[in-house]
Parts: sequence; structure tokens; C-alpha cells
Amino acid sequence: MDNISPGGAIYTGEVKGFEFRRITLNVYGCMAGCTEYEVLNKGDKVEISLYEGGWQYDENVSRESCLKSRKYGGRTLYEEMTEFFGVLDIEKWRGFSKSNPYVLDGGGFSFEAELPDGSTLFAHGSNS
Repeated sequence: MDNISPGGAIYTGEVKGFEFRRITLNVYGCMAGCTEYEVLNKGDKVEISLYEGGWQYDENVSRESCLKSRKYGGRTLYEEMTEFFGVLDIEKWRGFSKSNPYVLDGGGFSFEAELPDGSTLFAHGSNS
């Protein structure tokens, strides 16, 4: 992975990889839709899935029916993902929780990472 981090900034520090079992990021808006990114570490392979739809708002819609794409990779992909999440400094997201009730048509996110030791890291926000 090169040294350009999200947003185009050049990262010059030491990258500490972020080891994980599962990472899920949900991004949602005010129109009852949701986009979910999921990365699963399955030991010898990695599975990355993208879901788009309203399964969180409509009990008649299954999450799996909203699957848009899925990619599989091996140890190299896992190492790239741990480095990417390390550059994002995911560990510092632990406990982030902000909401702005005065924004009427905003959006939000929820983030969860299951770590190798079984512990979890949560972060979420809405309209903020």
C-alpha cells in the first residue's frame, strides 16, 4: 500500500496495522436507505461485502437480498486491509458518539470492529 491516506494526505509516520475478525460500517441517510461495508477475516481468506437497501427499515427485505458485490482475497488482502485501517487510526474511534438533533435531513453512521481477542470497538454518529 502506498503512503497516500484517505483524503489525499501523505502519511509519513509508522503504520501500525489494525488486526480484526470483522469490521462493519453502516452509512445511512434520511430516505430509509442504508449502505453497509463488511470485511470478514476468515483466517486464510478475507471476504469484503457491499450491501445497499432498506433491510434495516423494512422487515420484508432481507440483508442478503441487498448484497451488491462481494470480493474474496487471501493473506495479502488482509494485510492491505489492516494497514489501511491502521492509517485511519481506527483504534482512536473507540467510543465516538455524536448526534446533532437540530439537523433535520442529515445522515449517520455506525461502525463496529470485532478484534482478534473477541472484544469490540464501537463508534456512531448522526447529523454531526
